[in-house]
Amino acid sequence: MSRLLQGSEGFYYAYKSVRKNIPIETMARVTRAGALRFVVDHYEVHAPPAENEWVYPGELEDLLDLDSDEDRGFHEATSHDVQAREMFDLVVESEVKNNIEPLMEHYGDTLEWISLVVAVQYRLLEDEWDDMIAYLNGILPKDNQLTMEELQTFDSDCLQEFDPELHEADRDNGTFFLQYFLDHEEHGIAYLGFRVLVHAIQHELEVCDIDDEPRWQRTFYPEGDEDDEDDEAEGEKAE
Repeated sequence: MSRLLQGSEGFYYAYKSVRKNIPIETMARVTRAGALRFVVDHYEVHAPPAENEWVYPGELEDLLDLDSDEDRGFHEATSHDVQAREMFDLVVESEVKNNIEPLMEHYGDTLEWISLVVAVQYRLLEDEWDDMIAYLNGILPKDNQLTMEELQTFDSDCLQEFDPELHEADRDNGTFFLQYFLDHEEHGIAYLGFRVLVHAIQHELEVCDIDDEPRWQRTFYPEGDEDDEDDEAEGEKAE
């Protein structure tokens, strides 16, 4: 099956549609718009004799008697220059201190290991739309520059359905730009940035979040060892 990106107000992208495995973890750094975020999906706990248990961030407060924190499990890079590997290491450091160690204490001697499972999220704010347009126009030819007025005429659902092998590109509906980015930008960042931007504009989203599937993972053992082999290799290569 194809990996999926899903986001605010029904945003949807299946990698198979244009046969590009777009590295969403590089979006903010390449475009200089938006933010790289990591979101904890769950903690997988192995404590026999029970089968593996999935604990979600929203369950930690009751389970561990922690103070309320609406941002629990959400981690955002402090600048566009932070790379995914560096960011993931910071996430691990924070999670160990605030959540993994309390979970280990909770499960006690029966615990064999805990895996932290995390997903990449790309966030684009309304006040960064102009930055994304500037990035896209830097790739487009001078006689085919995007304007906010034209972007407001495009429909996100139409762009979502575009398949370069089945449809003819047309400027009036915006698919001309999708085709251009597919043909002229190796990793597909501009293609996805254009899709996200149009979606955010059409739905007037002050905050547009795009979520990848949870593919980053690290395992911890009671004695304090970490299994670095569990980190998501595909995400690392995307850098």
